[in-house]
Amino acid sequence: PRHLSSRAIVGPPWEDFEAPEGGHRIIVEPGMAFGTGTHETTQLVSQVLEDLLEDAPVDRMLDVGCGSGILCIHAHSLGVQQLVGIDIADEAIENAVHNLTLNGKQDADIDFSTTPLGDIEGTWPLVVANILSHILVMLSEELIAHTAPGGTLVLSGILEHQLADIRAAFNSDESLEEVRQRNLGEWFSLTYRRS
Repeated sequence: PRHLSSRAIVGPPWEDFEAPEGGHRIIVEPGMAFGTGTHETTQLVSQVLEDLLEDAPVDRMLDVGCGSGILCIHAHSLGVQQLVGIDIADEAIENAVHNLTLNGKQDADIDFSTTPLGDIEGTWPLVVANILSHILVMLSEELIAHTAPGGTLVLSGILEHQLADIRAAFNSDESLEEVRQRNLGEWFSLTYRRS
């Protein structure tokens, strides 16, 4: 088990571990999918989510590149009621659905699928994308389009030398304002607010 953030600890189903005070535990079956909570980007986004949701709770979140589903499970425990997670890999979705059951969230309003981002309907008050930076750049227009006016877009999976490319792709949209940069080790996240 490892601390994912200040309010969450993550571990496999065969380990017995306690939630941090005032927080929660997340059980993740280590599968083929990226995102067992040990990677810096997962920890980085988890802490960003905690800080964001403490300041301004939201009821809906879109997770692009959901992997094992860990960020959706974490966000649901932080009060987000409706979540959609998408990934390109079938095995990631199978793993994510299994992890819902492990965490007793199989009846929660959390939907995992391989639906392409362009086919996801509507806009979201919170959009999270923790994926490789060149894919963030490739999906930049769609990620912005799915972020509701007044909503927040969190990007991660970015190394320091890639920050300029990310900013070139996202800062050029006049509706977006960069509100926070954080890092954990060599990995960075950028948080944007849409006007």
